[in-house]
Amino acid sequence: TTTTSTAPTTEPPFDVAVARINCGGPAFTDKNGNVWSKDDYFINGVTSVALTGQKISGTKDDELFQTERWDPVEDGPLQYAIPVPQPGAYRVVLYFAEIFDAMTAVGDRVFHVSLEGERVLKKFDILAETGGKLFRAVEKEFFALTTDAVLKVEFEHSKADNPKISAIAVFGQPVSVTTTTPAGPTTSTGSATTDANGFSALYSINCGGFKYTDVDGQLWSTDGFFSAGLVNEAPFAEIKGTKDDDLYRSYRYATTTDFQYFFPLASGTYTVALYFAEVDDTVTTAAARKFSVVMEGVTVLPNYSIFGDVGPFKKAVKSFVIQVTDGILNINFVKGVGTPMVNAIQVFGLSQGTSDPVTTTTTTTTTSTQAGTGGSAKDYQDPVLRINCGGGQFISSSGAVWQADAHFLGGLTSDSFVAIAKTTDDELYQSERWGDFDFAYELPTPKKNRDYRLVLHWAETFEGTAAQGQRLFNVYINGKEELSNYDIVKKAKGFATAETKEFMVQSTADKVVRVDFQHVTTGTFDHPKINAIELYALGADSGTLTTAAPTTSAGNSVYTQAVLRINAGGNDYTDSAGNLWQADDYFVNGLTNAAFGGVTVAGTPDPQLYLTERWSPLGDPLLSYNLPVGSAGSYMVQLHFADTFTGTNAAGARQFDIIIEGSTVRSNLDIVQEAGWSTALVLEFVVATLDPVITVSLQHAASLADNPTIQALAVFAPANGGTGGGGTGGGT
Repeated sequence: TTTTSTAPTTEPPFDVAVARINCGGPAFTDKNGNVWSKDDYFINGVTSVALTGQKISGTKDDELFQTERWDPVEDGPLQYAIPVPQPGAYRVVLYFAEIFDAMTAVGDRVFHVSLEGERVLKKFDILAETGGKLFRAVEKEFFALTTDAVLKVEFEHSKADNPKISAIAVFGQPVSVTTTTPAGPTTSTGSATTDANGFSALYSINCGGFKYTDVDGQLWSTDGFFSAGLVNEAPFAEIKGTKDDDLYRSYRYATTTDFQYFFPLASGTYTVALYFAEVDDTVTTAAARKFSVVMEGVTVLPNYSIFGDVGPFKKAVKSFVIQVTDGILNINFVKGVGTPMVNAIQVFGLSQGTSDPVTTTTTTTTTSTQAGTGGSAKDYQDPVLRINCGGGQFISSSGAVWQADAHFLGGLTSDSFVAIAKTTDDELYQSERWGDFDFAYELPTPKKNRDYRLVLHWAETFEGTAAQGQRLFNVYINGKEELSNYDIVKKAKGFATAETKEFMVQSTADKVVRVDFQHVTTGTFDHPKINAIELYALGADSGTLTTAAPTTSAGNSVYTQAVLRINAGGNDYTDSAGNLWQADDYFVNGLTNAAFGGVTVAGTPDPQLYLTERWSPLGDPLLSYNLPVGSAGSYMVQLHFADTFTGTNAAGARQFDIIIEGSTVRSNLDIVQEAGWSTALVLEFVVATLDPVITVSLQHAASLADNPTIQALAVFAPANGGTGGGGTGGGT
């Protein structure tokens, strides 16, 4: 099952209404005359209605947004199981409006949405979409591929309040099939299990269709390894000359452009069999559909017409012997008259050494001139950090924890849901950071001027750059160019195929490894990107960096642009440097207090900042701050502490945990042990947020040693404003 937020293309359009549901409400006819059914096909959830007559901005159909189905936390997950005519691709539109007037600020309601098991909205915040406005319509559109006759929509709780939905619409494509006409040489009929020489199939692809086992027991895989094109089917067509009608009923085609298939293969000689059947009953002459097929740059089928070759609804198999020299078998279907198409493809090995497709991840280790003298690359096995670029926290098949995207400067994020070859961790390669402009990562290291092993992970998942030469970029490490004109597809030997590069590098005096991803300045190529990053140390140099990079100094050379400063528990305050700290705000729960009895705070030029606090009594709800930062991205969160309560003036008397964006960044923090009693302590954490709110929480430690407290908070963005972005750059 695959879900994508990008349409396969615009033709044929997804405009045939399959379902329109007024969630939580009655049947309804909108201003365009479209009939929405009463709430139906739901699993779990309860309904609510806005005040009678409540106006909804951004729509002419207020009534559609005045009702909702929502999911109390104690219930099972809210789902919709919407019947669709058949397996295939559908356009899904989700409608939202925040109609609960207790939801007054960004961050008050945050949840996830999945289609067919694939998450399409992460940490979705309706008010963030509307600029904080209640009663304003929001629409989100996605494309989903279902393998059965039910389209599943699921709503999941995140960090605040409950999921909800106002309306759902599902659209399919018109039922019509497109094809082309004849003119084809080479007529040979390879078997579905072996070719004429008895070689087993390396690839068997059911183009435009799903996994299928033919009458001979040969397994055909779901359509894959393609770039561009649409899918269609003639579900009831009877095909002459075969007992495997289903194999010929689905197909891939393209209306306005060519489309391609790319198969990773070792260099060698192969037989390629193409399977066709003209299943479009509007194609009635040989001239109605003509196209050419080009393999490895050679036209093997010029101006081919299926109808002219064998007539309608009859199988045709064309076989060719092809030499592959670059690790990729390229097959192009070139538009002529009508639309190019293909029903199925098989690839068979001929020469020795080509009996299997490539199955191991390509990994290259480069010893950079930056590296010092500490041992070989294989000795660097102690993880310093693992980053799932553009994505959330992820646990790999080996149990390794990859933190959510962090430590980046600039760039945008995108998701894909294509299956990834040469890895068991597809999800790691299905999110990415990319840039309209150059972007970078500054990776914190435990020690300065030490050797580390850097591992960069890629897979090309954007169909617009599925061929070699379409995406080229440069990679610099600590200012030195390490990869020039890097081409993911070429290096990985295929589209949607994992590729890994390793480097021995050295941290700077600032305890950072910087990796820059830069555009190629000559020619027109797509944007730089990265899917995942790892950093490994040698034994004692590994340190303890995990989901954030804390320090105990109030300074950072990268994150210097103040976003906000808060005097926790206190009023507006101007510090000795002239910075304004606003009165306590954006908190959830907790009580306030002020030091008394002539207490002074050491270790700071601004002791007054540390004389007020917000704290959390045992048994109260979690103390949190929801800090608005304007946009998703990477930020430094600066937390200020001083323990001024005489009852906790010894180490071990007060301990608590710090949680930022759902990840525990410090456990059992003991202010007195780290800084001393009545002494300022500043902790800094570089974090990533996928929405415009950073949530900081303080919770009681397992020891229950007194209560969490905080004196002040500040958030900083990178000096160049490159806080990343939450964009979904489909054109990456």
